[in-house]
Amino acid sequence: LTAREQKFIPEAVRKTRASTYSEAKAANVAFVQALAKTLPETYAAAPPAIPQPPLLKIVHHAGAKLGTQNYATMGSILLHLLRDWSEECAHVMADVYSPMIDQLKARL
Repeated sequence: LTAREQKFIPEAVRKTRASTYSEAKAANVAFVQALAKTLPETYAAAPPAIPQPPLLKIVHHAGAKLGTQNYATMGSILLHLLRDWSEECAHVMADVYSPMIDQLKARL
């Protein structure tokens, strides 16, 4: 916190905020670990992958949040999952992803 924030935010509020943050972080870790347990194991006998050049190069611009920077927090990840893949936000899939998928299919 800045000196100004420390001056105007009471100590009890700061302690509660820190405690709540720690609890949320622990809950996020538990969620991700539980989710990871549901993922299939890779097969040890699988052939090695053939290296492929990247199809897309993500360029980061100063001051802009692009690419992997959008997934820097668990909140961002959950927001994207809910926004992009939930039934309530099917319009996002239709407006954003469907045209890209159509273009990819056309190029196959």
